[in-house]
Amino acid sequence: MCILVFVSISGCTATLPGATVNKTLGSYPDPQTGIVKWVNEMNNRDLYGLYQLAPGEVRQQISYEQFEQANQNNELFTPGWAFTNVTILNETINQSVVTIKAQLLLNVPGSNSTQSQTIPIYDTYTLTYEDNEWKVWDM
Repeated sequence: MCILVFVSISGCTATLPGATVNKTLGSYPDPQTGIVKWVNEMNNRDLYGLYQLAPGEVRQQISYEQFEQANQNNELFTPGWAFTNVTILNETINQSVVTIKAQLLLNVPGSNSTQSQTIPIYDTYTLTYEDNEWKVWDM
């Protein structure tokens, strides 16, 4: 049995397999780029990068030290664990704020006594466009 604790603030840039979402948001880039960037920061275990991807309003309420403390025992940062795929399930756009529901596949390597597993995780993200990039907040 695997129990995951999911505590995070975040946002990212690279390409992962998954659904492509091409909604028109005027001059804003595709919001999926924010999710991809968030996934890359998670896979790189870059807490500072994740914190910087949080919207300014969140960073005003939570210090980096508080964020770091909250993620101290986050199992998603276990060495070898990695998100391997993102599928966008639903996207809602309201001007410069986007809500995305996504399925992420988490690869958990096996050990001597267990097999590798791919665990689907369903999550909702709120993205806000500020400072010329999508800021990502994991609900």
